[in-house]
Amino acid sequence: MLANYFPRNIVVGIAMVLAGWGALWLTPHVSASAVAVDLEKMIPRQFGDWQVVSEPLAQMSLAPGDGGNDLLNPYDQTLMRTYRNNAGDTIMLAIAYGKEQRQEKKMHRPELCYYGQGFRVEQTLQEPINIEGRSIPLTRLIAHNPSRVEPVSYWIRIGDRVTTSAMDTRLQILWQGLRGRVVDGALVRVSGVLLDGASVNGGFRLQDEFLQRLVSLLDEQAANILLGKSAS
Repeated sequence: MLANYFPRNIVVGIAMVLAGWGALWLTPHVSASAVAVDLEKMIPRQFGDWQVVSEPLAQMSLAPGDGGNDLLNPYDQTLMRTYRNNAGDTIMLAIAYGKEQRQEKKMHRPELCYYGQGFRVEQTLQEPINIEGRSIPLTRLIAHNPSRVEPVSYWIRIGDRVTTSAMDTRLQILWQGLRGRVVDGALVRVSGVLLDGASVNGGFRLQDEFLQRLVSLLDEQAANILLGKSAS
C-alpha cells in the first residue's frame, strides 16, 4: 500500500534507515567485565597435596585444529598445567578466559577440540557438581585415540551463567546482547590419562575432588572468574 504513494526507491531507503537504526540499537556496546584477569597468578601452583609437575603431560589444544592463526580467537588468556598429588594421581588442568564473548567469537566446546585433534568422543553426559555451595552442571566426556584414553570434565561460563550446550551458549550471548552487554567467559577443563585397570568413574571422582579443593581456596574475585557471580 505504501508503494502506491511513494516511489519504490524511497520505500527501500526508509526500510534501510530503519534497519540501520535497529542494528545500531541491538549492537552491544557495554562490556560486562571490568576486572583485570591474570590466570597465572590467580590459580595456585600448589594446594592441599596437589602441586604442579615440572614435566607436564601433553594436553589437547583449547581450539579445534591448531587454532594458531584464528583471527576470531575467543581467548585472551589460557593456562595449561599438570598437577600430581602425594598418591601419584595426575590431573591436567586447562583454563581459558575471554573478555568479550560474541556469536562469532566464543568459547570452543572441548568435544570439538578433541574431535579436531584426532580423538573419538565415546560418551557425553552432564552431572551436577557442588562447588562452594553452588550446583555446577559439569559436562563429562570420554575421549580416546590409539595411544590414550582421557576422562574429561568441563564447564563453560558466559557472563554469570554456566551454559549447558552450544545452543545455550548462543542464547546467553544473544540475551546479553539484547540488553546491550558484551559479557566475558571462561572455560575450565580437567582431564587425565586413564591407566590400565583404572575406572572412568574413579577418574571423574578424582577430578571432582580436585576442582572442589581448588575453587575452595580461591578468593571471591578468582572464583567469580571461573564460576560467575553467585546469585546470592
